[in-house]
Amino acid sequence: MLLSYLKTALRALHNRLGLTTINVIGLSLGLAAALVIVLYAQHELTYDRFHAESDRIYQVYKERGTPTGTQISRDTWAPLLPRLQQDYPSIETGTRFFTQTEWIEREGNRLEETMAYVDSTFRDVFSFPLRHGSGEQLLSDPNAVLMTVEAAERHFGTESPVGQTITVDFNETLTVAGVLEPIPTNSTLQFDMARAIHGSPGYPDVRDNWGGSFLYTYILLNENAAPDALEAQFPDLIASIFGAEENERTTFQLQALPTLQNALSNNRQIAYILLAVALAVMLVAGINFTNLAVAQSLDRAREIGVRKALGAYRGQLAIQFLGEALLMSLGALILGTAVAASVLPAFNSLYDVDLGLHLATYPQRIAVLLGFGVLLGLATGAYPASVLAGFVPSQTLRGSHERKASGQLLRRGLVVVQFAVSMLLIVGTLAAWQQIGHLKDAPLNVAADRLLAINTDLDDFDDAEAAASRLDAFHQEVERLSTVQSASFGRHVPGRGSRSFLFIHPGTATTDDQRLRMRYAAVGDHYFETLGAEMVAGRSFSDRRASDSTAVVLNRAAAEAFGWGPDAVGKTVRIGPDRFPVIGVVEDYRYNPAREAIAPVVHLFGVSFGSKYDYLAVRTAGDDPSATVDQIQTLWQKVDPSRALPFEFVDQRFQQLYEQEENLATIAGAFTGLGIAIACLGLLGLSAVSVARRRKEIGIRKALGASVSSVAVHLGKDYLRLVALAIVLAVPVAYLGVDRWLADFAVRIDLGIGLFLGAGILALLLAAATIGIQTVRAARLNPATTLRDE
Repeated sequence: MLLSYLKTALRALHNRLGLTTINVIGLSLGLAAALVIVLYAQHELTYDRFHAESDRIYQVYKERGTPTGTQISRDTWAPLLPRLQQDYPSIETGTRFFTQTEWIEREGNRLEETMAYVDSTFRDVFSFPLRHGSGEQLLSDPNAVLMTVEAAERHFGTESPVGQTITVDFNETLTVAGVLEPIPTNSTLQFDMARAIHGSPGYPDVRDNWGGSFLYTYILLNENAAPDALEAQFPDLIASIFGAEENERTTFQLQALPTLQNALSNNRQIAYILLAVALAVMLVAGINFTNLAVAQSLDRAREIGVRKALGAYRGQLAIQFLGEALLMSLGALILGTAVAASVLPAFNSLYDVDLGLHLATYPQRIAVLLGFGVLLGLATGAYPASVLAGFVPSQTLRGSHERKASGQLLRRGLVVVQFAVSMLLIVGTLAAWQQIGHLKDAPLNVAADRLLAINTDLDDFDDAEAAASRLDAFHQEVERLSTVQSASFGRHVPGRGSRSFLFIHPGTATTDDQRLRMRYAAVGDHYFETLGAEMVAGRSFSDRRASDSTAVVLNRAAAEAFGWGPDAVGKTVRIGPDRFPVIGVVEDYRYNPAREAIAPVVHLFGVSFGSKYDYLAVRTAGDDPSATVDQIQTLWQKVDPSRALPFEFVDQRFQQLYEQEENLATIAGAFTGLGIAIACLGLLGLSAVSVARRRKEIGIRKALGASVSSVAVHLGKDYLRLVALAIVLAVPVAYLGVDRWLADFAVRIDLGIGLFLGAGILALLLAAATIGIQTVRAARLNPATTLRDE
């Protein structure tokens, strides 16, 4: 019996090979898109879930009330963790964590790596398994180091690194104690090597220091401990450390580890957006299947009538038609899985992830895919099977079977839903690309063209004091080049903001509740002139004024945070016990991506407060910056002959800052195109069926003198009306969705009518072109051919 059903189903599918192909291709493309996106969404939504105790791990961070709102700071103090463990028995254990980029050398091979400094309990809190060696040595030996598999391969190749030594930052020798398994790409903590925190050269100076926060604190709570109850006890801790006044302004909060990455990057929003796109594509593909199957109903009416007249039951016929749907669904599943596997490498490269189907490693995925294929076949085939099996033999054999109005209404409704979803995808994609263009075109308030940023971080040299002297000479030689307009040192440059912060008081403040936490940057002579940043009030720093070493320049955001605005010049700010006059207010130049608001920055002249210059900004004067770079590269050899000139163009750097949005738009655009293609395939199939049924009508109209264009318009207008209705229904939904997405951007586009009008016209043109393929071909047929049998 089953074999008979299978043969009948295969024969039926073969007899309608064109529509079968459209259905299988549509479903397979939808499934491929859904598979890729589901894998990515799983990656993003399970961030840090691989840790065995992820549900009990929390990051301790600070919230501080200021006149400009609540400031969240995730950096904490070195003595915080020991104090927490001492005061709160609900904490089982914890670890501190911070990273630094350091030069690692072995046998003359020098590479920059990210070194993590952690406590001895690091692997008690986090699950980073060892592949080789013993991690226990890391827990007690400040001269031991763990490295990831990838770092071990970079430095040792296929040779075992355990027990061998490396040189860190030119003068410190560490022994490799073990090799960690690859760190998952969905781990918030990313590093190449790890060592004991008490092995850090500066640790003795900060171990008991509550004055500077620079590391992250993670705690592992006891199994039955309530994080809310622990948070409620933190005010007493703050008061005991910093005093009652600070307790009024600052609170400690706990961030559950599985939610940390989303708090930092809002990655779940992207995952949900892409899941919505995948659902939309699958919906379009499913509607295609259902509509095309029902559209073929009249073509199979006599077949069904004959089979019923010969004794076939409705249930038997329904099983056969469901079997056909299941065959197409499983065929589409196989093809879609192959397509997904072929596009995953490109997707991984775009998003810097390591996704894969891994069906051999996770055989349960095969069962899930097969189950989904069966459910998809049943869901899309149930209604067509019910319609076809319900035909009355006496009507179908006389050729008098009529389509029910309810059935026509449902099919038209499905077409409307299909193109409404397509319209949503088009609007979302166009809005994403417009927003990216708007971000890239946002005013930087600096002259970014012909502006170079050269990395001059002293940590990159084996002798920082000697390197500082060479860099000063390098600076002077660069400025003497005829193709250089100016050059100036700075703690940060546009596109790479300083990560250093200070507490700053307005000069009239009498209590600490008026202080603000601000980003600060040490800058050199004519720094703002080199950037091309405009002074709103006052003046820039000058090395010809000795008093500037104890003065500050605020950006506009900082001046407004104090409530001064451009009138800040002449006012005074206090940093610690020292007072600094404000000599200028600079326009808010953009050091961060335009998705973020420009935060307050205070600029100090020269190196102070433990700061340093990390960059040399160079303004070129010629039309050929590359020639200037070659000249500077020659001068750089005197500074560090072992390295090429570490530079970047500022304008190119800003283009790179929007990689996340560009990736989202690229993927959404690709899947939008896929969804539209599937919708058009369905419309092509529907119009083909419709034209086939109306061939005699077309012949009569042509015989009576109708033109090709009039016949084509007559055949296609009903579908175009449905598409137009879909556009009208989709516009308000699209507006609300896009507006919600844009709400997270500090700089955003205005949603004008042009965006929706353009998307609507595009959808109509695509639909008209698709329908026109069939209608124009039918309208061009010779009426003698279509009417010869009448």
